[in-house]
Amino acid sequence: MPKKFEMTFELNGDIDPKLTRTFDDLSKDVTGLGRDFNSLQRTKGFRKITQDAEGARGAFHELREDVREFGEIFEKTLQFTGAHAIITQVGDMFSNMISEVGALDDSVHQMGAATGATEKDMAEFKDTIQEIYAGNYGEGFNDIADSLVNVRQVTGLAGDELERATTNALILKDTFGYDINETVRTTDALMRNMGLTADQAFDLIAQGSQRGLNRSDDLLDTLNEYSVHFKDAGYDAEEMFSILESGIKKGTFNLDMMGDLLKEFNIQIRSGDKAVTDAMDYLFAPTGIDSFVDALSKGGTKVKEFSKLSKVAGKDVATDLVKSLKKGGASAEKASSQIVSYMSDSHKIMEGLGDGSLKARDALGQIITKLDSLDDANTRNQMGVALFGTKYEDLKHEAVEALKDVKGEYDKTIDTMQQISNVKYTSVKKELQGLGRSVMTNLVIPIGEDVAEKSYQEFYEPRSSSLKCRSWAEQQFRNRRQNTLNLAMPRKSSSIKQ
Repeated sequence: MPKKFEMTFELNGDIDPKLTRTFDDLSKDVTGLGRDFNSLQRTKGFRKITQDAEGARGAFHELREDVREFGEIFEKTLQFTGAHAIITQVGDMFSNMISEVGALDDSVHQMGAATGATEKDMAEFKDTIQEIYAGNYGEGFNDIADSLVNVRQVTGLAGDELERATTNALILKDTFGYDINETVRTTDALMRNMGLTADQAFDLIAQGSQRGLNRSDDLLDTLNEYSVHFKDAGYDAEEMFSILESGIKKGTFNLDMMGDLLKEFNIQIRSGDKAVTDAMDYLFAPTGIDSFVDALSKGGTKVKEFSKLSKVAGKDVATDLVKSLKKGGASAEKASSQIVSYMSDSHKIMEGLGDGSLKARDALGQIITKLDSLDDANTRNQMGVALFGTKYEDLKHEAVEALKDVKGEYDKTIDTMQQISNVKYTSVKKELQGLGRSVMTNLVIPIGEDVAEKSYQEFYEPRSSSLKCRSWAEQQFRNRRQNTLNLAMPRKSSSIKQ
C-alpha cells in the first residue's frame, strides 16, 4: 500500500507569500518526477530486464502512487491558501522540466563534439551549463550549450571568463533581442581592436544600447566593422561610442555612416592625392593667404610678402615663383599652389601622421577647427570632400564635427550588465522561473542521473532487482523531496510529516 502523507501548518497570522507561490510549482514538479520514474521502464536499461520486468513496473507503480498522493496534499493546500489563482496567472514554469533532464546530457555531448573537448573539459562544460541555467539565463540547456560553443570558438575564453561572457550574451539577447552570433563577434572585435576585456566590451555595448545607438538596428555591425578604424585613428572604445552617439544626435541616419566617414578620412589623408595635399595646404596656410599671393603677383620682389616667402622657400625659388605668377594662366595657378604649400604648416601634420608621432584623431581635431573657420560655405565643402570623400557631401559638416565629441558618458568600468541583470530578472515571474530551475538542478537532474546510473548497477541482478530498485528509488525520492522542501519553504510557516 502506498504511504499516506500528512501535512500540517502552523498559521501564525498570514501565510508567507513565498510559501503560497511555491506549493503549486513543487506539486507539478513532484508529480512530474513520478511520471519520469514510471517512464524509466521503457528505457533501454529496463528493456534488458526480461525476467523481472513486471516486478520492476510494479515497484515504480507503487512509488508513483506515493508521489500522486503527495501531490494531492499540495493541491488541497493550494486551494486552502488561495495560491492557485496566483500561480495560474504567472503561468506554467515547470511544464518542460522532465524533457530538460535528457537535454542537459545531450547539450554537454554536443558541445564536446563541436569543440573537440576532452572528458575533463566536458565535465567543466556541464558545470558551467548548469550554473548559467540555475542563474535563470537562456531558454534551456541546448540554448546555453550552443551559446557556450559560440563564445569559446570565437573568443577562445575559458573557465569563469567563458561563463560570464556566455551569460552576458544571453542577457543581451533577452533584453535587446540581439543575435548571439552577432553579439559574440562584436565582443571579440572590441577585445581585439580596442584592448578591452570581454566584461568591458559587454558593458559598453549595453550602455550604447540603453542610450539608443541601435535605433537603426546597426550597432553591432558598426562596432564589428569599424572599431578597427577608430583604433587606427587613435580613439579608445569609450571615445568611439561617444562619437557614434554624437553623430546620431547631429542627424546621422545610420551609425555605419559615421564609421564610414572616419574610414574614408583615414584612407584619404594617407593617400598622397594632390587634392588632399592642396586642401591641407590651404587649411593650414596663414590667415589671409589669398591676399598674400595677390600681393606677390602685383608687387613682385619689392613687397614684404616676398621676404617672408624667401625665408621658407629660399630667395631663388621665391623669385621663380613670382615670375610664374606674373605670367598668368596655368603657370600662375601652379605657382600659387606652391606658394600656399611653402607657407602652410600642413607638412607638420603630414609628417607626424607618417612617422606615427601624430594620431589621426589629433589631426582631425585641427582639421575640423580649420574647416569651422572658413566663412565661405563652398570653399568649406570643397575642402571637406577632398579630405573625407563623398560622405562629407552626404552627411554635411555637422556630422564631421561629431568626430571631435569624445567626452561622452560612456564608462567601461561601470558594471552595466550586472545592473541590467538585477532589474531584468527580479520580477515575480522570473523569480518563480528561477525557483523552478533551482528545483530542476537540485532535485530532478540529480535523481534522474542517479536513476540512470543505478539502473546499470542494480537492475542486471535478476533475483533482487525489483526489491533493490524499489527500496533505493523510494529512499532517493524521500531525501530529494525533503531537501527541496527545506530550501523552498519557511520553517515557521509549515512542517511536513510522513
